[in-house]
Amino acid sequence: MLNPKRRNDLLRELGASIRQARKARGWSQAQLAETADLSSHFISVVECGDVSPSLPTLARIAAALNTPLHDLFKFDSLRHPTPRELATHHLLKATRSLTAENILLLTRFLKKLPRSNR
Repeated sequence: MLNPKRRNDLLRELGASIRQARKARGWSQAQLAETADLSSHFISVVECGDVSPSLPTLARIAAALNTPLHDLFKFDSLRHPTPRELATHHLLKATRSLTAENILLLTRFLKKLPRSNR
């Protein structure tokens, strides 16, 4: 299950993807809405990431844009994180409960570790 922040980020990215596809066609929100048989207001809130459209609705939007549905989901946050990104995330998460003094100690320790060639 997605946490609320992650869900909101994905909805904003999906909305941005739809907006980009719409603008690439030179269409207004009203033109997309009419072609997809949706309201202009609904297109607006989808593009802002304020609502989670159903899959059939997304299919209508994609069809109206003459775009494969899966193309609307091609954005960076859906890529898989690298092992280094995952490790960094876990390390930061583990430090949240540390005191400032312990974070300084950890920082000193980390600086003494051998560096990679990257």
